[in-house]
Amino acid sequence: LFPYAKSLITTVTANCGSDHSSAIAVPTFKTPCNPTNLPYENNFDDMTTGNVHDCWTMVGTHTSAVYGSSAYSGSKCIRFYNGSGTTAIMVAPPLSVEANTTQVQFYVKAGGTSSYYGNFYVGYMTDASDAETFTSVKTMSAADYSSYTLVKVPMTSIPDGAVIAFKLVAGSTYGYGWYIDDVTIDEAPNCIAVNVGEVSLLSATSATFSWTDDGNSGTPTYTVKMGETELSGSTTPAVSIEGTTATLTGLTAEH
Repeated sequence: LFPYAKSLITTVTANCGSDHSSAIAVPTFKTPCNPTNLPYENNFDDMTTGNVHDCWTMVGTHTSAVYGSSAYSGSKCIRFYNGSGTTAIMVAPPLSVEANTTQVQFYVKAGGTSSYYGNFYVGYMTDASDAETFTSVKTMSAADYSSYTLVKVPMTSIPDGAVIAFKLVAGSTYGYGWYIDDVTIDEAPNCIAVNVGEVSLLSATSATFSWTDDGNSGTPTYTVKMGETELSGSTTPAVSIEGTTATLTGLTAEH
C-alpha cells in the first residue's frame, strides 16, 4: 500500500439497490514500514511534537516521543521519558540489511547529572516486542553526558535478525529525561573510530586522556598526534600507542 507507516481511515457502506447504509468506520491502522536502505538519517524535525516517529517502535508504557525543544540541531529531537520510573525502550526502523553490518551514530545528552537520571543504553533486541530481549552494546551514565555528545557504536557483534534499540533506565521513580538527535545508521567501517573521553590529570606541561574502542577486533594500535593547528602532513609528530590511554608531555603553560 504505502512504502512507510501511514495512518489510514477506512469506512464500509452497504449498497442496497436504490438505498445505502450509513458509513461504518474501520478502526484506524497503520501499514508496516518497509525496510529502509542505508544510510538511514533522521533529525526528527519533520515530525509532530508529542508523536512517536513513524517506523520507530515504542516498547512498554512510557511517554517517550518527538520533543519540541532541547534539540542538538534543528528544532526537534526524541526525548526518552519514563514518568512512572519504568523502563523506556524505542526500536529503530527496520533495515534492508542485517543490523550486525552497521554502525549507529547519534548525539545524546541527559537532562541532568544526578543519579536520578540513571543510565541510557544503545543495544539490540532479538524480539522487537519483548523488552526482556534487550541487550546493551554501550552504556552511558548521566554524569558523563550533561551536554550533547556524539556517540558512534558499531553493531557488528550482535546476532543475525536482531534490531537496533535505545533504552532508558531512570534512577528514580520520578520521570527524568534523556535526549537523542541526528541519528544515522550506516555500514560499519572496516576500522572503527574510537570514542575519546575527557582530558584529565592536567598540569602546566602535561595532560592525560583515554578512549574506548567498541568495535575493532584483536589488539589494534593507535596513533596520537598533537599540534596547535590542523593535524595534517608529515611534519606533525605522531606517537604509536598500544593501550587506550595517552599522556602528552612537553606542553607550554600560558602565562
